[in-house]
Amino acid sequence: MFFNRGVGGRDSTITTKSTTNITTNNFKQITDKISTKNKKGQVTIFIILGILLLLSVALILLLRAEQVGFEISEIIPTKKGVVEEYISSCINEVGSDALSLIGLQGGYIEVPERYTDDINWHIPVSDFIAVPLWGSGNLIDRPSISQIKNDVDEYVEENVRNCLFENEINGGVFDEIYTLIELDDIVSDVKFEDSHTDFDVTWDIVVQDKSGEVLSEIIQHSSRSDVQFKTMYDTASDILDTEMLELKLEDITQDLISLEHDNLPVAGMEISCAPKQWRTSQVEETLKEMLRINIRALRVEGTSFTEYSEAFPYYQNHYTWNIDGEVSEDVEVNFRYENNYPFTFQVTPTSGGLMKSNQLGGGKLLDFLCLQQWKFTYDVVYPVMIQVYDEDTGAVLQMGVSVNLVTNYPDKGGVVYARESYFGNDAVNEEEYCQDSSYVLPVSVTTYSEISNGANGVYYRETLEDVNISYTCLLYTCPMGASEYDYEQRGDVAGLTALIPYCAGGILRGEKDGYLDTWTFTDVREGDEHELNLRPLLSFPLSQVEIVKHTISSYDCGDDEPVDNNGLCVTVDTDGSALDEDETVLVNLRMLDDDIEIITGQDVGSNESTESELSDEFAFFALEEEGNEVHSVEFVMSPTFEEEFLTEAVVDLLYGADFEYELIITLVNEEELLGGYEGIVTLPWSGLGAAETLKFHVFDIKAGDDEFYTILGGLEEYTNLIPDIEVE
Repeated sequence: MFFNRGVGGRDSTITTKSTTNITTNNFKQITDKISTKNKKGQVTIFIILGILLLLSVALILLLRAEQVGFEISEIIPTKKGVVEEYISSCINEVGSDALSLIGLQGGYIEVPERYTDDINWHIPVSDFIAVPLWGSGNLIDRPSISQIKNDVDEYVEENVRNCLFENEINGGVFDEIYTLIELDDIVSDVKFEDSHTDFDVTWDIVVQDKSGEVLSEIIQHSSRSDVQFKTMYDTASDILDTEMLELKLEDITQDLISLEHDNLPVAGMEISCAPKQWRTSQVEETLKEMLRINIRALRVEGTSFTEYSEAFPYYQNHYTWNIDGEVSEDVEVNFRYENNYPFTFQVTPTSGGLMKSNQLGGGKLLDFLCLQQWKFTYDVVYPVMIQVYDEDTGAVLQMGVSVNLVTNYPDKGGVVYARESYFGNDAVNEEEYCQDSSYVLPVSVTTYSEISNGANGVYYRETLEDVNISYTCLLYTCPMGASEYDYEQRGDVAGLTALIPYCAGGILRGEKDGYLDTWTFTDVREGDEHELNLRPLLSFPLSQVEIVKHTISSYDCGDDEPVDNNGLCVTVDTDGSALDEDETVLVNLRMLDDDIEIITGQDVGSNESTESELSDEFAFFALEEEGNEVHSVEFVMSPTFEEEFLTEAVVDLLYGADFEYELIITLVNEEELLGGYEGIVTLPWSGLGAAETLKFHVFDIKAGDDEFYTILGGLEEYTNLIPDIEVE
């Protein structure tokens, strides 16, 4: 706030009275006494009285002559007169109010509706104050210094008159003493200097006394405020420009998410049969609280703040920001996020408001061998309030900028329509969200059947109709309908156009029997068109799947016999045998793109991370999430399964080209791990269509073998000793 200076005055009237009443008797007594002493004294007295009389007459004549000779300018109030001083005080007060308003409202006396009507472009601080965002997404919308000057000039011109003349609020200040006459309109010319702000006003005011005599004419008025608004504005602009280039606030948000707080999971694995789950609402509140605490720790290098000590090296390196442009030590910069600010939050995948781990293995037959895996991606959009303070006066200029994180990565590449998040509110159900949302946009989706294998140079795509399309935002899934051939008379194209509620990072999903489901992220924009490419599948009932186990055992190598890469000599039963009644296998097939690239720290957006700092586990999950996994199948086989179950359960494999799969098989009984298989296998599509049996081969490590764990860890080395998948 600014300190307003008031002016008070007091009129005082000094009245003097001089009364001379010398009677004749008194005068006679005095002369008698003198005459008794000396006759000569009478002459002296009369001479003195005569001189006094002459002086009195001369003085009267002189005063009359001087009164006629005075100019008006010699008796009117000067520049320091009471009227002019009061006008200067009014200008200072009104100008300070204007500076206060533009400081609180991002450079605006009245915030334009283009900000207040869009939650993406303002921070609602209270019922009557909205702070505009100077930057939202990759767009910048800030007032220029000349525009601010014009607004302040207009405010001064509209309000200065009210503090001098009679109005609804107060009567005329000088009505009882003077008559004030305006000869021209008020013209303001505010000047924003580096160290202060000057208010220069041209306003022709004539001051008359109550008799109508002109006492003064005052034209030029001025006042100075110590508020360094230009310096504050330049600092705020430099911060915005640097943020748009460096994405500093996004980097801080990304770092906080990557800390792997217990209530903010990203990626991990755990050997356990107890599924891990997190409530989405709790994860959101955890992130908001972390942002609220840590955003305020950010400081701008060169401004007025206390340096972080060596006891806080992380804050020294990450929370001291060197921005482009000149920075003044006379200003202080604060960054704020509060829990009541607009906040768009989405995490994928979720189900029913819960984030869950994926389980590999387990179940009734494998209750001692389970692996929990999880990998989540976050979409976060929220505003940060940036406050630039004038250290000397306490004046503030505050504005906002949006922080945009999409699938865990900083992204200002487009306009993000952040909406207030009401997800998880029991008062809003799926039907209301899908059908009654106030903010919907038209989106077109086309659907295709796609067969591709980069390794073999195979690519084929054709129009695919009757694909069921849905749109998911957090826990709400909205059906959009089925794609139609020649939709909107486009010819050889299948698709649809539908209105869908806005959601940052929503998911479009396509499903059709006989095809692999597909999905894509989307930041909904009006008129967007998306493609969904579905891959054809070939389904095998488990009744047509056969498991053959081959016993492998180690033995003492002969003197001249070479050892394998594991330092062993082994023998394998190549004929194989069926599973025993108490044995079970867990089979996992996973197909990856051919152009696989391990993701390093530079790829995930951390400027400080290096490849050596990343674990293999992190690289694996980063790889998986990047979309390189095309298809995966997991199933369990046991001789105890009933025929009805084996007929209904199926194994879905990609069809239309030869595809390579990463195959992992685990062989167990009810008590222990027995063996397995690891390798890369090729499924030829030419034989799959007519195949009656899909035969998998697995190693059974001989019970009691002293090298059991060495063999188990080196199974990939022995894949060539037994057949790959056989299609018969």
